[in-house]
This record gives sequence, C-alpha cells and structure tokens, in this order.
Amino acid sequence: MPFKIIFLSFISIFVMSCKQSNSTPATPTEALHNDIMAVHDAVMPKTSDIHKQVKRLKNLRKDIPENNTSFLKMIDKVIADLEQADERMMVWMKQYKKPDFKNESEEQTGDLHVFQDRIEIVKNEINSSLEKAKQLEARFKTLENFKKQ
Repeated sequence: MPFKIIFLSFISIFVMSCKQSNSTPATPTEALHNDIMAVHDAVMPKTSDIHKQVKRLKNLRKDIPENNTSFLKMIDKVIADLEQADERMMVWMKQYKKPDFKNESEEQTGDLHVFQDRIEIVKNEINSSLEKAKQLEARFKTLENFKKQ
C-alpha cells in the first residue's frame, strides 16, 4: 500500500513538472523555436490542400478550349504558384533543425530569426496561392454558369 502511494505521488509530480515545462519555455531559444513551430504547424496541413487544388486545376484545365490561351495561362500560373509554395515548405522543413536550447549564442538566435522569416514567407505564399486557386475556380464556375444561360 505505501508503495502505491509513493508511486502515485511520483507519477503526479512527474506529470505536473511536464506540464510546467511545456507551458513555459526554459530559454529564449526555446521560445523562438516554439513560435517558429507554431507557424509551421498551422501551415503544414495546408499542403494537402495545395495538392488537392493542383489536381482540381489540372482537371479544370482539360475542360478549357486550347484557343482560350489567357485562361490557360492563368491556370498554369496558379498551378506553378501552388507547386512553388509546396516546394518551399519542403525545402524549409529539410533545412530547419531543432536548435540546442542550451546554446544562447547570437549566431544561433540569428539563424532562428532567419528561419522564422522564411516560414512566414512560406505561410504567405501558401495562403496566397490557395486563395488565387479558389478565386480562379470561382471565376471558371461563373463562366460556366453564364454559358449555360
């Protein structure tokens, strides 16, 4: 019985200490890393949206007559933007390395700020390209509806 109380006390203390360490970063480097990862984690799921949009736009492109070069160019541009945004995310993830939280050097902090700027750029490119794709799809649907009337 005393063993169970001691064991449960130990587990409780361990869980409480884990919660405290997760809620408050131990170092400024860890705080910066957490900020960077929050942006990454918010944007990363959108890469699946990019793949879906590229597929939809490629299918949409098949329905456009070849003589409608301006609309085809718009579709190609949006597809290229989507693919570039996705590629930039993959490059960013490949290059980013979790920092040493014990190392508070100016060099490491500077590198983290560079990666923070880059992930913000990636976020903006992903959001912008997805928005352009949605607008283009809406424009196509409007044209299709107009043709049906």
